[in-house]
Amino acid sequence: MWDRRKIQAKRAYFRAQRLCPTGNFTEFVVRVYYAVLACSEKDGSGCPAARVRSRRLSRFVYRGIYDQPDHDYDMVIEDCKRNLFEMGYLRQSPDGGRIYVERPLDFLAEGDHERCLAMAREFFCPAETAEEGTETAALSCPACGGAMVLRRGKYGPFFGCGQFPCCRETLSLAEGTYRLLQRRGMALYAVTRPCWKCGQILRVRSYFPYLDLTELLPEAGQALGGLRAIRLSVLPTLDAHLMGCREGLEERYSKLAGYSYVGNICLRCDMLQGSRLTLGEVLESLEQAAAAGELDAYVETHVPLTEETLPLEEWTAAVEQLSANSLTALKAYIHELAAESVTTDQLYADIASIALAQITTA
Repeated sequence: MWDRRKIQAKRAYFRAQRLCPTGNFTEFVVRVYYAVLACSEKDGSGCPAARVRSRRLSRFVYRGIYDQPDHDYDMVIEDCKRNLFEMGYLRQSPDGGRIYVERPLDFLAEGDHERCLAMAREFFCPAETAEEGTETAALSCPACGGAMVLRRGKYGPFFGCGQFPCCRETLSLAEGTYRLLQRRGMALYAVTRPCWKCGQILRVRSYFPYLDLTELLPEAGQALGGLRAIRLSVLPTLDAHLMGCREGLEERYSKLAGYSYVGNICLRCDMLQGSRLTLGEVLESLEQAAAAGELDAYVETHVPLTEETLPLEEWTAAVEQLSANSLTALKAYIHELAAESVTTDQLYADIASIALAQITTA
């Protein structure tokens, strides 16, 4: 490796070039780095040197800059690698067969990491790009500041740093989604529909964090499917907050369910509107509105998420319980649906919806 003074001088030069480029060499260096990162094995065993040989690498490095690599492309590519090795960003195995990413580039401009990583993955491993996860600039890595990616693991979905393997920071599904919801607050949706008992038109309100999150992560609907079950009556602290500021929300005992929960009340006949069936139909109508791009029309307000309105521990417990007790929850849901004497088609549709949501998070 070069001595510290030379590395600092070279880093300062690269940083200046990212802000105000006078040539293409710095861009070439950055692309070589991200090519190695994109081709690195997920088990930490590095990138096979054969995958980033000069000829193949040159087509990626020169793309969009020159129509085709010039005659001395191999010398340019090797010079890029030499800079990355000497500055400690990359390391080569003693036999030269593998290249390892040692640390993230620290001279990039804002947005460079996401752009270059996406470009490298698209070029070198297009088949894996859709499987690796969905990036969201809304959620930053707490360790390095890079974009977090929603991934699937052995124990279900989680958020991992997009700079893996340079950064191995992770967030649980509960913590990651909580941070995303804090951006705008939890949406409180309101849909006008008739009371099931007397037919009086009333405004049915509920939160559906699944809708909020799939709006932020549109390609992660299946991974977040289990969160469809979180609605009014599931989060006690948030329910108490809403009862204090919205008319028509009360805690009542349900004979059919066998327990008390917070729900919408008809102001004419004083009947509780079912949390499962009524809100299940409301959720379906809101999903249709979301597909048509009209979901915002049903948002009554956004509730800021704090320890007073929804503690992280309470949110975590709800998210984890959906995964841990999926079979128990499904059985209870079937029992409740059957007790309310719904039609067979409606029963099967609701069971299938919940089962699919639980399976996709397993």
